[in-house]
Amino acid sequence: MARSNAERQAAYRQRHLKDPDGGLERLSLMVSLPAKRKLERLAACYGITQRRLLEEVLAEAERRALDALPAEAQADYYDKPSGSRIAEMRDSVRATGGLTWANACPKGADSLA
Repeated sequence: MARSNAERQAAYRQRHLKDPDGGLERLSLMVSLPAKRKLERLAACYGITQRRLLEEVLAEAERRALDALPAEAQADYYDKPSGSRIAEMRDSVRATGGLTWANACPKGADSLA
């Protein structure tokens, strides 16, 4: 009996999208065409996969954001906010003028490498 499209897709995912270490999660999102092309060009320029490039850029951005936070706020960064804690964090960000690339990452985007 012929398999449905959903069954074929599930079989493909089982074969091709397995993570032997269990440390990967699927990310499904839409980005602008210019952003996609930048990702492709940068990955090709550095000779790495798009996934590795994205992981490295995120790690660097997080490191810079943490470096800009006081020690007590760094622990809060890793706590998953819930309930009233979300409102408290939102109010805190608004009170300080909002989170921007410039104040979260004082070195600026030009120094990302």
